[in-house]
Amino acid sequence: MSPRQPVPSRPHTSPATPAGGSVSRTLKLGLQQTTRQVEAVHGAISATAFGLLRRIPFVGLPVRIAEGIHDTIAGGVYAVARHGGGALLDVAASVEESALAPGAPTARRVGALRAALNAVAGDQLAARGNPLAIAMGVFCAGQRLPLDAGALAAMLADSFPARPAAALQRIVIFVHGFGCDENIWLGGSSADRVADSADTARAASATALDAADTEPGRQPGIDAGIGERLADDLGLTSLYLRYNSGLPIEDNGRALGELLETLVAAWPARRPEIVLIGHSAGGLVARCACEAVDDAGEWPRWPWQRQARMLICLATPHGGAPLEKVADLATQALGLSPLTASLGRSASERRRRIDALRRDLAEPRPGAATRGIACRLLGTSLADDVEHPLGEWLGDGVVSLSGATHHPAPGDVASRRIGGVGHFALLHDERVYQQVREWIAALPQKAAPKATRRPRKAPVAAPAGG
Repeated sequence: MSPRQPVPSRPHTSPATPAGGSVSRTLKLGLQQTTRQVEAVHGAISATAFGLLRRIPFVGLPVRIAEGIHDTIAGGVYAVARHGGGALLDVAASVEESALAPGAPTARRVGALRAALNAVAGDQLAARGNPLAIAMGVFCAGQRLPLDAGALAAMLADSFPARPAAALQRIVIFVHGFGCDENIWLGGSSADRVADSADTARAASATALDAADTEPGRQPGIDAGIGERLADDLGLTSLYLRYNSGLPIEDNGRALGELLETLVAAWPARRPEIVLIGHSAGGLVARCACEAVDDAGEWPRWPWQRQARMLICLATPHGGAPLEKVADLATQALGLSPLTASLGRSASERRRRIDALRRDLAEPRPGAATRGIACRLLGTSLADDVEHPLGEWLGDGVVSLSGATHHPAPGDVASRRIGGVGHFALLHDERVYQQVREWIAALPQKAAPKATRRPRKAPVAAPAGG
């Protein structure tokens, strides 16, 4: 067999990015061209090295075998770099173009792409101060809530002019899972409505990455999501968290705790009751916030934790998820070659942090359920019969039944298993809604304070004899 010839660089004839084209598409073009050049140089060097080794007596066959393995792995790694990196940049480009184009589509689509990008590279985006990194915020009626008392009261009054003041006494915070945003909780029709002209104009501005901050409120008669239905049925206020799911869960839990402390301090009603509902990894974020202790190891870390009445976790992997085993195998495969070892180390580090958090949460120590916060766990299975062994094995396609309903701590803990529904479909399943409604409705109503006050001030003593 004649020595292998160096791989020539292939010409790339993609058209140049047009003036005004997205930065991400330009970066994709540069990434692919650079990767091809590096691959060509790598091929030339390896061809020369293997060619010399083949001339050594008695090692020709082993060298050819090693060369074939090397070429297969190297080609795969460069293909992943080109196509994987290109796919991420395509996502970023779609966000840019959707947000900046006149007459942009719904803000929900922009937000979904941005949430997916943050799930993959959110930690790096945040570390570099990239504007695509999602800043944590609380939303209501499609608008990011201001944390100033006056502005917050005005926004709530404008958004819900007919809602009774009593609805402000109980807040339900919805926390989405990995790779999603707050729109995952909305009903189909209500989530797909196009923004009004003011929102479209904002989406066309140079700062339109916040276009997803606006989404019109639900209209009567249109399919509603779980939060909207709870607000109507139980007379409460539903709020939705948006956060960067690419950051560590414990960091997001701590940030949620700080945000809720600021929000409650500015809330128009005094000492509102708080219920947190988390889906998938969002349940772990909410649980971290509820169970956080201060620097001295004392609970609560924030005053709002004493106002939290219930934590509801929907398909939350308290005890692990089957897909993690697949991820482990992929991580191990990446570590087999020096060419992909850095990718494997990055994946292993993220998994290590998740495992450490789960071990910490699994310890039989005082948790939310022993501190006056009722804990409700709901798991689903794709199998109709949740008692069948297949139902446990299948789980909801992402999280197993036992993983979703396992809770080590004693206290006010209850769980429910529902069959015939998957990980995301459960958010719009009638049985799930009725169970969540039943759990919240069973909470004893606390007497509302006679007066509200914002901002908080020390009470003023009445004049003597008055």
